[in-house]
Amino acid sequence: MKRTMQFLIVLAAVFSLVLSACAPAAAPTPSLAELQATAVAFAQQQVALTAAAMPTATQPPTPTLPPPTPMPQVVVTEAPVMPTLPPIVVPAATKKITSAGGDPCNGNPLSNVTGPHTDLNLKNKSGGQINLYYYLRETAFGCGYGNVYLDNNETTIVSVPVGCYDFFGWITGKTQTSTSGYACFKSNAANSAIIRDGSIQFSN
Repeated sequence: MKRTMQFLIVLAAVFSLVLSACAPAAAPTPSLAELQATAVAFAQQQVALTAAAMPTATQPPTPTLPPPTPMPQVVVTEAPVMPTLPPIVVPAATKKITSAGGDPCNGNPLSNVTGPHTDLNLKNKSGGQINLYYYLRETAFGCGYGNVYLDNNETTIVSVPVGCYDFFGWITGKTQTSTSGYACFKSNAANSAIIRDGSIQFSN
């Protein structure tokens, strides 16, 4: 830029001398201050044009972030509901009805029945635990019911009034099953019952 300023000053001086030589009358000579102001204005114009021609710096591209990875969904499963077994209903025994007013044996335990008794040997061969009910039909001394729990292959002896009985049993094993039977027992006899799944074998 310094060389440009010097060139402009020299050019202005030469131009002034030529005009003064050719003109019929002497023109006023510009002062040194005016020449410097003109040269400075020209130099500023050149600097502005040079700056405008320079390429504009571009901004770097904004980095694109990957989309967030979705979180895996957690599926909560409820615990399975175990089926509820139906309640066991004890069936009514087949007994002789002595009056129109109802069954006198209903709800009467065998311990309330008097008269002769006999021993009954019970053997559980059903393959599971059994809940055995035995119902005494009406006799001259009364009627009633008894029950006993036996594990598989268990044997027990119960004292029962002499008479005829209906048997109902519920067996709990791999599956729930039942058994039933009918028999009459005498005194002073070897009374026994072998309980199996679905049947009862009696001897007396």
